[in-house]
Amino acid sequence: MKTFSITTRKNTAAVLLGPLLLVPIMTLTYVVLALFNGSPTNLVDVVGVSLFFSLWGLIIAYPAVLFLGVPSMLLLIHYKKLNYFSVVLSGVAWSIPIALSFGVDASSTIFISYCAAIVASGCWLVYRYV
Repeated sequence: MKTFSITTRKNTAAVLLGPLLLVPIMTLTYVVLALFNGSPTNLVDVVGVSLFFSLWGLIIAYPAVLFLGVPSMLLLIHYKKLNYFSVVLSGVAWSIPIALSFGVDASSTIFISYCAAIVASGCWLVYRYV
């Protein structure tokens, strides 16, 4: 006997596993940026910094996915507009006013939107293929 619906199981898996995509993508982003900038730091320092920012990103991402992402997904399901583009767009749409309400500058807002798009992509991938 299945206690929870398929939507509930998919949303639970997306909330628990989706934000974890932030760790490898942020690590790859920092490594590529270090290579293109030609920075003299070694790869271990770059990976360490990226893991540090990924940890802080996960601390922010999990509550955001729970309190903003799940209601957004349920609304998109209700209005039959659930696709990759709408999920990423809703993640970025939530991130911009929240970032601006904390008074961050434009470049940090773009970075936060980039992280929101990564988390939304991870949640979409888990929701779609689990």
